[in-house]
Amino acid sequence: TSNYKLELPAALLKRKIHPTFHVGLLRPYVASDDQAFPDRSTPEPYDFGIDDEHEWFIDEILGHRHDAGGLEFEVRWSLGDTT
Repeated sequence: TSNYKLELPAALLKRKIHPTFHVGLLRPYVASDDQAFPDRSTPEPYDFGIDDEHEWFIDEILGHRHDAGGLEFEVRWSLGDTT
């Protein structure tokens, strides 16, 4: 078969993350090598050019679904709204 079924933690299952993935979507985890790259830093979030007052951040992905237009996510925003 070309699919893998993962044993996901309860928190991911609660978010409706499907545990079965096509093999083409999975990659082995490779830890960062701090000795080879000692000054590597975490990239900063992308700046969309909007002032901070109008810029929202996602606190949590609550679920997802497929429809004719693609993939949609239900999210909880940093201000508390859910869409």
